[in-house]
Parts: sequence; structure tokens; C-alpha cells
Amino acid sequence: MSGLPPLEEALALSLWPTPDVLASAMAPLIRVPQLHFSPAPATTGFPSNLPAQMRAAKEAWIAEDITALLRRSDIRKNSKAWHRLAEMEKFCQNDILAPDQVLWHLWTTSALKTPNEKGL
Repeated sequence: MSGLPPLEEALALSLWPTPDVLASAMAPLIRVPQLHFSPAPATTGFPSNLPAQMRAAKEAWIAEDITALLRRSDIRKNSKAWHRLAEMEKFCQNDILAPDQVLWHLWTTSALKTPNEKGL
């Protein structure tokens, strides 16, 4: 147990799965005299209810068959989201939350907005 909240611990372990990988990543920083971070890093960047929200979103994706709905929708077929639709469905079927997963960002309202036609 690292002392980190579970979501942050899982993220840290995905970035630095072994002490050697962590040491290698930190080596350039260790050699810097009087290293300062500005602004100071936060202990945690995630709200405490984020894991529950992520689980609920993944469960809703599967329960409501969002993949099928999107396939019938007018979502742009050349969008990154469209090309990664099956990948998102597979991601929602597993227990890994992965807040750093790029798939979360592909399905935001702002990412799915279609550009307005000229003159509108």
C-alpha cells in the first residue's frame, strides 16, 4: 500500500510499475540542486467521487448500448471518436478506471461538436 488513494495509486503504478522505472524517470530531477515546483503539486488531483462517476459512466455505456446508438447517429464518421468506438466499448467492459485514458476525452460534448456550416 502506497498511502495514495486507490485511483491515484493505480495511475502511479501504471506510470511506474517498478522501483527501477520510477528511479529512471526521477533521475534527471534528483540531480537538480534546489529543485522547485511552481505551483506546488497537489496531493491529489482527483475528486473523491471520481471513481464512482467513472464506474457509473462505464456501466451506463454498456447498459444503454451507447455503441449501437452512436452507430445509428449522425456522428462524424471521420472523427477520432468514431474510429475508436469499439475500443471504448471494450474499455467500458473492464474494471480498469484509468482516468488518464484518452478515450474519456473523445466522448466529451465539446469533442463531439460538429463544426458549424459557414454562415450559420
